[in-house]
Amino acid sequence: MRLFGFSLAAIGVLLTGCISMPAPAYRKVDQETPAFKEAVTREAARQQERGKSPAQAQEIATQKVIRQIIKMEQDRRLEQVTPLLTALTALDRPRGCWAYTLTTATCLPDKTTVVVERYDAFQPEERLWTLVMRDGQAPDEKTQANYRRAKVNAWKKQLKQSPPKYSQTESLNLQAVWGEMEVTPSDPSGTITFTFVRGHAHVAMIGDIPRWRETYATDIANHTMLRHAQILLEPAVMLSGSIKLETWDSSTDYIVLDPALPPFIAKTKSHYRGRFFGRDTGEVEIETVFSDYRRVKCYDKRFEVKIGEPSMTDLLPGKD
Repeated sequence: MRLFGFSLAAIGVLLTGCISMPAPAYRKVDQETPAFKEAVTREAARQQERGKSPAQAQEIATQKVIRQIIKMEQDRRLEQVTPLLTALTALDRPRGCWAYTLTTATCLPDKTTVVVERYDAFQPEERLWTLVMRDGQAPDEKTQANYRRAKVNAWKKQLKQSPPKYSQTESLNLQAVWGEMEVTPSDPSGTITFTFVRGHAHVAMIGDIPRWRETYATDIANHTMLRHAQILLEPAVMLSGSIKLETWDSSTDYIVLDPALPPFIAKTKSHYRGRFFGRDTGEVEIETVFSDYRRVKCYDKRFEVKIGEPSMTDLLPGKD
């Protein structure tokens, strides 16, 4: 189990930007277009006026125009993602304290488990989480106590985690500048879709990192996130085939409970299949539905509720 977790964590790190990615297509400027040639001719003339030889002027002008075109495209892309960044930043605004129910269905090749849990920020630390039922059966006192202890320990561990290497703004800007990007115009409902694709890469002594697509759907008028989805576009193969993540995708849907507050998570869904050192996970699907949201007073004003999306490293079979 630990090897499985390490494998997912390693792949997750590599997919979040800790490798050099191939240059995006827009950095390969077409030098045969009339517009490019005209710009180079004008710049070469200026360079010759400054005393450069015709050959020097042509070389300087060509490189300068290439840089200008690339910079213009970068600026255009960064401007395009500004509405998305606004929506993502809004997700981190304070929501206050809430109680809610989570219903998680985990479908493995040989069985399906359904767990219903209740979170209530009004309760003291030892009663923050309540296991309502597992596969239709309510827990006994010992099971409940063990469950609550594990949940609180996991929560405290999460609070101690180091911040990500890149801020949200930096990560999004990197995706816009270095990946393939497509922005679908607003539809009649006011939804704009942003799609980013990272190219295939190879890491020496580790393996092949697959193409990866990430999609965001936003309500542009209200700067509201509607949906976030991620998917591997090809298998991830590492350590000479000892680790192979054949498929992985996840999605998070949001709901607006109060127009004055950021959206809340309504549902998360993840699916994967991998082979790790000879062990086949089979097809695994995990879906969590968030329901019965209710605003409450924080117990002793300890903290504010933080609700996050699932990641690869969350999808560990048997993880509490």
